[in-house]
Amino acid sequence: MGTKLIFNNGRFKIMQIADVQEFKSVSPDTVKLLELAIREEKPDLIIFSGDQIYGIHPLIWGKSPDKNVRDVISQLLAPVQKAGVPFAVTFGNHDAESGVTKERQAEFYAEIPGYMPGEKRSKTDPGTFFLPVYTENGQEKFAVYAFDTHGSSASGGKSGVTNDQLKWFAEMRERENKALGALPPAIVFQHIPVPEYYNVLKRVKKGTRGSVEAYGEHKNKFYVLPEEIKQQGGFMKESPAVTEENTGEFDVLRADGGVKALSVGHDHNNSFVCDYLGIKLIYTQGAGFHVYGPHLKRGVRLFTIDETDPSAFITYTRTWESLTSSLPKKPLLEFFLTHTPTGMDQALTIVKRASPFALAGCAAAGCAAYLAIKQVKNKKISKIF
Repeated sequence: MGTKLIFNNGRFKIMQIADVQEFKSVSPDTVKLLELAIREEKPDLIIFSGDQIYGIHPLIWGKSPDKNVRDVISQLLAPVQKAGVPFAVTFGNHDAESGVTKERQAEFYAEIPGYMPGEKRSKTDPGTFFLPVYTENGQEKFAVYAFDTHGSSASGGKSGVTNDQLKWFAEMRERENKALGALPPAIVFQHIPVPEYYNVLKRVKKGTRGSVEAYGEHKNKFYVLPEEIKQQGGFMKESPAVTEENTGEFDVLRADGGVKALSVGHDHNNSFVCDYLGIKLIYTQGAGFHVYGPHLKRGVRLFTIDETDPSAFITYTRTWESLTSSLPKKPLLEFFLTHTPTGMDQALTIVKRASPFALAGCAAAGCAAYLAIKQVKNKKISKIF
């Protein structure tokens, strides 16, 4: 499994990086955000929680997807490698859409010094793993788990953690319990949120200021964050795109008794922490500048664990605006991506409700995006990318 993770002077700091979703040439703003956050926070472990690769447009990856994806991973990990920070990787719904399997991508990550593969569930599931954190005298005191939440289900919705993965988790925790005499506190990282995230939201009437419209099972309903969560700096600018089926993951994590938090990404415009039945349900906003996101609140999340009381961890975010006073290098692209629809459901809703003038504007924006992608394909890279 490589070098052990060890508490440093009684503290251990994890940085979660979500949804960079890069392609071809990594955004210099994404790289700058990671460089600044790593330099300022000095994490002991970095977790990439999925959608490192934006694979939704296969034409971008050309005839040599292996080479191109490897190059992007190398560019993206440059700030991590330069800082010498250990890192681990799970996957999201877009990673494998590039045409390069997740198993192959795991091999690319393994080429970079500092990669922590963890104890994987299987060779074919490299994004589901266990990483223990030890005291200086070699006692396991904390546990990090990651689940690969896969991509789309057979019916087109988002899939989630499977029964086989949950069985593996239960077996690993039983092994820890027997070896240590007690379950160490744990944090679980994954890409797609579980349905229980809706249980911490407040349903409101349509038109309520700051509300977001939900889709899927919660279609035609509107939600806001509870006021106390907003006062703590949390924000929610899009509806949680939870797994289509409730596979019982949250119940398994809660029954474990030692899992203190579940932290996800996937919905780039959401960042908050809510307590629910003894577990903190956490969102981390997107960090990438080549996809939609929360403007200058794109950022990363930190978790500080104290060796004397690892259950009572502290979590907070560092954003672009908190790390630098400068604007992104490509403000026009960033503005466009900040205001683009977050998914097909929202796009269709906008079309249904929009005026002819607004639709014309959307069509013009779509044409511009198409031409930009075509330029990428033809290696005529526009300055806005």
